[in-house]
Amino acid sequence: LTISAIQPKSVCTLCISPGTLPATVTDMPKLQVLNLTGNQFTGPIPSSWAKFGSRLQQLDVSSNRLTGTLPTEFGALSGLQTLRASNNLLTGQLPDAWLGMKGLVYLSLGSNKLNGTLPAAWGRGMLALRNVSLQDNEIAVS
Repeated sequence: LTISAIQPKSVCTLCISPGTLPATVTDMPKLQVLNLTGNQFTGPIPSSWAKFGSRLQQLDVSSNRLTGTLPTEFGALSGLQTLRASNNLLTGQLPDAWLGMKGLVYLSLGSNKLNGTLPAAWGRGMLALRNVSLQDNEIAVS
Protein backbone atom coordinates (compact mmCIF):
# COMPACT_ATOMS: atom_id res chain seq x y z
CA LEU A 1 0.00 0.00 0.00
CA THR A 2 1.39 3.38 -0.94
CA ILE A 3 0.27 6.74 0.37
CA SER A 4 -0.34 8.08 -3.15
CA ALA A 5 -2.95 5.37 -3.75
CA ILE A 6 -5.16 6.69 -0.96
CA GLN A 7 -7.85 9.26 -1.61
CA PRO A 8 -7.47 12.46 0.44
CA LYS A 9 -9.62 12.25 3.54
CA SER A 10 -9.91 14.20 6.75
CA VAL A 11 -9.07 11.13 8.86
CA CYS A 12 -6.43 8.59 7.93
CA THR A 13 -5.42 5.49 9.87
CA LEU A 14 -2.91 3.41 7.99
CA CYS A 15 -1.36 0.03 8.58
CA ILE A 16 1.70 -0.04 6.39
CA SER A 17 4.53 -2.54 6.28
CA PRO A 18 7.62 -1.59 8.32
CA GLY A 19 9.99 0.99 6.89
CA THR A 20 10.52 4.71 7.24
CA LEU A 21 7.73 7.21 7.71
CA PRO A 22 6.44 8.44 4.34
CA ALA A 23 7.14 12.11 3.66
CA THR A 24 4.39 12.13 1.00
CA VAL A 25 1.48 12.24 3.45
CA THR A 26 1.62 16.04 3.18
CA ASP A 27 0.27 15.57 -0.36
CA MET A 28 -3.19 14.89 1.11
CA PRO A 29 -4.59 18.44 1.33
CA LYS A 30 -7.59 17.68 3.56
CA LEU A 31 -5.81 15.44 6.07
CA GLN A 32 -6.53 16.48 9.66
CA VAL A 33 -5.84 13.30 11.67
CA LEU A 34 -2.87 11.02 10.98
CA ASN A 35 -2.55 7.84 13.06
CA LEU A 36 0.49 5.70 12.26
CA THR A 37 0.81 4.02 15.64
CA GLY A 38 2.23 0.52 16.03
CA ASN A 39 3.57 -0.01 12.51
CA GLN A 40 7.24 -0.69 13.38
CA PHE A 41 8.42 2.37 11.49
CA THR A 42 12.11 3.19 11.80
CA GLY A 43 14.17 6.29 11.16
CA PRO A 44 13.35 9.90 11.94
CA ILE A 45 10.05 11.75 11.96
CA PRO A 46 10.11 13.67 8.65
CA SER A 47 10.67 17.39 9.22
CA SER A 48 8.78 17.94 5.93
CA TRP A 49 5.56 17.13 7.80
CA ALA A 50 5.74 20.73 9.04
CA LYS A 51 4.20 21.55 5.63
CA PHE A 52 0.85 20.55 7.15
CA GLY A 53 0.90 23.97 8.84
CA SER A 54 -2.46 24.65 10.44
CA ARG A 55 -4.28 21.75 8.68
CA LEU A 56 -3.14 18.82 10.82
CA GLN A 57 -4.99 18.52 14.14
CA GLN A 58 -3.85 15.14 15.47
CA LEU A 59 -0.64 13.19 14.88
CA ASP A 60 0.08 9.79 16.43
CA VAL A 61 3.36 8.01 15.65
CA SER A 62 3.59 6.21 18.97
CA SER A 63 4.73 2.61 19.47
CA ASN A 64 7.09 2.43 16.52
CA ARG A 65 10.89 2.29 16.41
CA LEU A 66 11.51 5.90 15.46
CA THR A 67 14.97 7.38 16.02
CA GLY A 68 16.55 10.78 15.73
CA THR A 69 15.56 14.08 17.25
CA LEU A 70 12.22 15.85 17.40
CA PRO A 71 11.87 18.09 14.31
CA THR A 72 12.22 21.76 15.28
CA GLU A 73 10.21 22.58 12.15
CA PHE A 74 7.08 21.25 13.89
CA GLY A 75 6.75 24.69 15.46
CA ALA A 76 4.92 25.53 12.22
CA LEU A 77 2.10 23.08 13.09
CA SER A 78 -0.07 25.81 14.58
CA GLY A 79 -3.31 23.80 14.28
CA LEU A 80 -1.97 20.66 15.95
CA GLN A 81 -4.00 19.79 19.06
CA THR A 82 -2.65 16.31 19.86
CA LEU A 83 0.84 14.91 19.34
CA ARG A 84 1.67 11.38 20.41
CA ALA A 85 5.19 10.02 19.82
CA SER A 86 5.64 7.86 22.90
CA ASN A 87 7.26 4.42 22.99
CA ASN A 88 9.94 5.08 20.39
CA LEU A 89 13.71 5.62 20.48
CA LEU A 90 13.71 9.39 19.98
CA THR A 91 16.70 11.32 21.36
CA GLY A 92 17.76 14.89 22.02
CA GLN A 93 16.04 17.81 23.66
CA LEU A 94 12.57 19.30 23.48
CA PRO A 95 12.71 22.03 20.80
CA ASP A 96 12.17 25.64 21.91
CA ALA A 97 10.68 26.26 18.44
CA TRP A 98 7.68 24.11 19.32
CA LEU A 99 6.18 27.12 21.10
CA GLY A 100 4.66 27.83 17.65
CA MET A 101 2.24 24.95 18.27
CA LYS A 102 -0.16 27.33 19.93
CA GLY A 103 -3.16 25.01 19.65
CA LEU A 104 -1.44 21.98 21.22
CA VAL A 105 -3.51 20.58 24.10
CA TYR A 106 -2.07 17.07 24.55
CA LEU A 107 1.59 16.06 24.21
CA SER A 108 2.78 12.49 24.82
CA LEU A 109 6.51 11.81 24.44
CA GLY A 110 6.97 9.23 27.21
CA SER A 111 9.25 6.19 26.94
CA ASN A 112 11.85 7.62 24.59
CA LYS A 113 15.46 8.67 25.18
CA LEU A 114 14.87 12.41 25.39
CA ASN A 115 16.94 14.62 27.69
CA GLY A 116 17.42 18.19 28.80
CA THR A 117 14.84 20.48 30.36
CA LEU A 118 11.29 21.52 29.62
CA PRO A 119 11.72 24.73 27.57
CA ALA A 120 10.65 27.82 29.52
CA ALA A 121 9.44 29.38 26.24
CA TRP A 122 6.67 26.78 26.08
CA GLY A 123 5.00 28.42 29.07
CA ARG A 124 4.76 31.68 27.15
CA GLY A 125 3.69 30.31 23.76
CA MET A 126 1.82 27.05 24.28
CA LEU A 127 -1.08 28.44 26.30
CA ALA A 128 -3.54 25.70 25.29
CA LEU A 129 -1.28 22.89 26.57
CA ARG A 130 -3.11 20.96 29.30
CA ASN A 131 -1.64 17.46 29.37
CA VAL A 132 2.06 16.60 28.99
CA SER A 133 3.41 13.07 29.35
CA LEU A 134 7.21 12.83 29.46
CA GLN A 135 7.76 9.82 31.74
CA ASP A 136 10.67 7.42 31.18
CA ASN A 137 12.95 10.09 29.69
CA GLU A 138 15.73 12.20 31.21
CA ILE A 139 13.85 15.52 31.16
CA ALA A 140 14.07 17.98 34.05
CA VAL A 141 11.59 20.73 34.88
CA SER A 142 13.31 23.91 36.01
